Amino acid sequence: MKKKSSFSIVEVLVSLAIFTMIMSLVFSLTSVGRLSWANFSAHLRVQQTARTVLGQIASELSLSSTSRQRLLVDQYGKVVLFRKPFLAINDVDDYSDDETVWGDGLSESGKDRYVAYSLVTEDGENYIVRELLDSGHNSISGTATKIASGVSEFTVDNLGGGRYLVAIKFSLSSYGGKALSSTLNYDISTLVYVRN
Repeated sequence: MKKKSSFSIVEVLVSLAIFTMIMSLVFSLTSVGRLSWANFSAHLRVQQTARTVLGQIASELSLSSTSRQRLLVDQYGKVVLFRKPFLAINDVDDYSDDETVWGDGLSESGKDRYVAYSLVTEDGENYIVRELLDSGHNSISGTATKIASGVSEFTVDNLGGGRYLVAIKFSLSSYGGKALSSTLNYDISTLVYVRN
């Protein structure tokens, strides 16, 4: 009698166990890869945002002046108010007070306005907001813009001599709607010299 060539139940179970181990390994590696990619993407986003925001604040702040209340930092270093010059085309190299309009730096009509950066909490998330304020330090409608999210700290310290240390700390626990493996913290600061 001829023997049939077939798989025994033991052979099928062994091959199924090996297949299950291989597939578990593949799914584990894929999951770790996705998590690493999410952490890397979040870190990259935070670094890019931090550098952009810090650059914007430093650029505007450096145009200000420490004299005649053109630059104010609240007692906690959380809100910075400042004026910057608006120069008419014929005043390009002249920062003298009699020819320069100090305000939002956008136009002569912005005279006596302040540019303000502050840390604001909305819906449980912290943002750095840039807005324009009138001469009484009241917000001008429609000028507030969120320039960074995920911010846990924002400070501006007056070091004297027209030098200010601007520091931002970001803290991110999720990215793209998914939780990160650990909270991502990123600190960045810069020294700003006020030019006027």
